[in-house]
Amino acid sequence: MTYIVRFLSILIICLIVCATLWGFGNLTYAQERGAPFLEIAQIDVTNFPVTELVVVGGNLAGDIDALPITVFEDGVEQTILADQTLLGAYQLAIVIDPRGLLDAGQSGQTHQAEVTGATLHLVEQEVLLRNLDTLAAYSFQADGSLQTIQDWTGEPNLVFNSLVEASIEESSDQETLTSLLIPVMENFEGNELSARSARSILLFSTGSGAFDVESTAAKANELNIRIHTVELARAGQEANPAGTLGQLAQRTRGRYVFLTSAGEIEPLWRLLSDLRTQRILSYQSSASDATVKVSTALPDGSLLESESRQKPAATADLQPVQVTIVAPAPEEIVEWEAAPNAGLSTLPPERLSIRAGFAWPDNRERDLAQVSYVLSGPNGFRAEVVRTEPPLDEATFEIDPPQEGIYTLKIEATDLFGLQGIATNPQLRIVRKVADAGEAATSTPVILAAAESSDTAAAEADSNDAVAAGAPVFALDLAQEAPAASESITIPGTSIALPRGLLQLALPILILFLVFFVYRDLRERRSSARQKRQPSSKTSTGANRFYDLSEPSEPLQPLAKTKDKLKDFRLQEDDELQVREAESWQSPARPAARDDEDDEVTVVPPAFGDDDATYRLSDEVERPIVGYFVRVSGSPNLPAELPIYGLNPTRGEARQIHIGRHSKNNTVVINDKSISREHAVIIQKEGRLYLRDQASTAGTFLNWRRLQAGEELLLRHNDLISFGEVVYEFRARGEDEATVAGEDL
Repeated sequence: MTYIVRFLSILIICLIVCATLWGFGNLTYAQERGAPFLEIAQIDVTNFPVTELVVVGGNLAGDIDALPITVFEDGVEQTILADQTLLGAYQLAIVIDPRGLLDAGQSGQTHQAEVTGATLHLVEQEVLLRNLDTLAAYSFQADGSLQTIQDWTGEPNLVFNSLVEASIEESSDQETLTSLLIPVMENFEGNELSARSARSILLFSTGSGAFDVESTAAKANELNIRIHTVELARAGQEANPAGTLGQLAQRTRGRYVFLTSAGEIEPLWRLLSDLRTQRILSYQSSASDATVKVSTALPDGSLLESESRQKPAATADLQPVQVTIVAPAPEEIVEWEAAPNAGLSTLPPERLSIRAGFAWPDNRERDLAQVSYVLSGPNGFRAEVVRTEPPLDEATFEIDPPQEGIYTLKIEATDLFGLQGIATNPQLRIVRKVADAGEAATSTPVILAAAESSDTAAAEADSNDAVAAGAPVFALDLAQEAPAASESITIPGTSIALPRGLLQLALPILILFLVFFVYRDLRERRSSARQKRQPSSKTSTGANRFYDLSEPSEPLQPLAKTKDKLKDFRLQEDDELQVREAESWQSPARPAARDDEDDEVTVVPPAFGDDDATYRLSDEVERPIVGYFVRVSGSPNLPAELPIYGLNPTRGEARQIHIGRHSKNNTVVINDKSISREHAVIIQKEGRLYLRDQASTAGTFLNWRRLQAGEELLLRHNDLISFGEVVYEFRARGEDEATVAGEDL
């Protein structure tokens, strides 16, 4: 009797499913498109101040990665540092409110049948991808606790089967939906997929129970989970978007559906599909708590915008910028000479150039708000330069008039968050160096070597012991003008002085001699090379020309026929053999009397080695196309579509189609850094295609399952294949989904 009851129960469930399919069966996935939308799905401040935005959209009349998107922070346009588009995984939890589940809906079926039919349609339309997305199903138990119908799985069919077999008891207690939804959302946290995955809850409810919308929505937004609500309509009931279910969907960026017929739920499936494609934008934030907005213009000229509040970022772990003084360096002495008896008050102002360097100990580079340069010296001298615009690493001080004494340089750099880095130069002593009366003075700055700097410091030791102890010395220019140049030049190493005009006159003559000697040397080299290229001397008598041929070192073999093209060899001085192609070569005219003698001499062209050979393919054999690789994600520079050519194996034979980064050994070439030289092979045998990994570094995945060593998996139509970071979809040739490719093609 027990078996009969069980059989009847299964029969009744099957009839319910068939009746529901009759209502849902005529749906098509690509129905009327909804209104376009653009939305900030997530703001990631993990690597603050670099902020990462996850932007999704739908019904955009094109791909989201082709739209020009502008990012604003607190109304200020930001510079985008990185922009990429990814095909993300999906996490979907189906939650069924058991209250009133066995009541009849407006479709004429029970609400339980409507839920089962909607789930089956979700699976059949391939909105969720097998082994890529994860699904789970939950409901209430009789005691009000959470009932796990199916835990997280990558098999959508398993969720549907579990819903059919599960015993969901209708509940009429007052247990709120909040106690059901919050434990489900916490289960997302425990799932192995990253938080960047598109996360959604699909809630089926009659809306008869009350729950706390505020706390539920706050928890969902915290975990970046959308809640889509499907209200199971009773007979005579009207839609109520302002009700609790509508409010919950609105506050969690979900969609509210009032289910009266199968067509009402169709836009929700398209939304779930659109949320899978994510555009990731990165920019450098200037505030730890700001309002972020993205904006784009559609092809029809309409403007789409989305605004979200950035979570306060933790700035406690940020470290101040590290400041270094690049110039002036302690080992350098900037020296100017002055004429004797030059007064300080009569000298023009002098300039001291400063250069700074900035580094980030926390490896979080960010903009600087300002850099302050302060130079203080004797007699109350103090000068300050504040930089708020580029270049921030340079400053120039004007010392008017030049003052002798000890100066101190201090640089303070402040970033956008108020963190400050400071660098102070050791004390700088600026001295006056006066030229001797018999020497000429110059106002040109000179960089002295370390040895000269030590001599200068030693010379000043009597006047200042601190400087002699090792403090760097800087001398300012105290001259007003430079004297005229000397009229004579002394030859180095001798005491001979020559007039400057004589050397200026002799310089052009020396250059002409140098050019003549170079020209003569080149001419002699060319003459010698021309003689070496002539194998024998030649004499001329009238119109006839005779060539003296030297005896060959080895016996020559006659050829069957004369070649039209020969290689002319020329011996270089460095024993390098160069080959020059002669397009057409004909022997010189000879008298008829020497025909017999000439027949005995045959020119034998030299034999070429393997390095000179050219590999030539035989006539191409027509190869059929068995399918295509269509790029799903990866670099936009990669081909969007790659044809797969069959190799026409005979029956019982297996042929291999190699896939890799280098074109030398592969038929299908994917030039990406994540692809190995020989990454994978497609094996064509017995009329089918199989995929095998070739011990690649990044691995080969079929429908997000990694192929093990030596493992061969059957390749089917619409399968997703990942080679490293590049994802392709395999599409078999023709309208059907078969991968038959063999000797019958």
